[in-house]
Amino acid sequence: MTTLAAVEQQQDLGSLIETYLTSCRIEGKSDETVRSYRETLDIFLQAVRDEGLPQNPQSFTAAHVYQFLGHVANTGVSPITQWRRQRETRAFFSWLLRHDYIPANPFAKVKNIKVPQKIIHPFSQEDILRLLACCLWSANTPSESSTNCRDRNVSAGMAILPRSR
Repeated sequence: MTTLAAVEQQQDLGSLIETYLTSCRIEGKSDETVRSYRETLDIFLQAVRDEGLPQNPQSFTAAHVYQFLGHVANTGVSPITQWRRQRETRAFFSWLLRHDYIPANPFAKVKNIKVPQKIIHPFSQEDILRLLACCLWSANTPSESSTNCRDRNVSAGMAILPRSR
């Protein structure tokens, strides 16, 4: 028979995190993904202790989520890392909700952290010409390899593609 203390032990954040990470491995998440989740959830547990956040996930509210996110931001990490911490902790709380450990996901009411978009500019016409010149130069070397030939063909293909605007 299950005792009340045993049920409360299963509700402990640390135990639930271990169960969640085990489920991630069983469901086929990569070792790197599980490692990343563990890192984030360790930071989450530290924030729970440092910020006096609830130990019981059922007691978590959107205000506690913002307090956690503030804790993460105060460590000086980049916005993309803050976003990752939010996303990975939200995934944990979504799992808690799916498995009936909590009645609602407090992250559901919190907007995603905004991250700056990284714009990658296409090669300029001058860049393409320089690439072609390098490939043509390497084609005139004594050891014509399939790699040189491939590089030359890729560069030539880039040179004839229309530029995006």
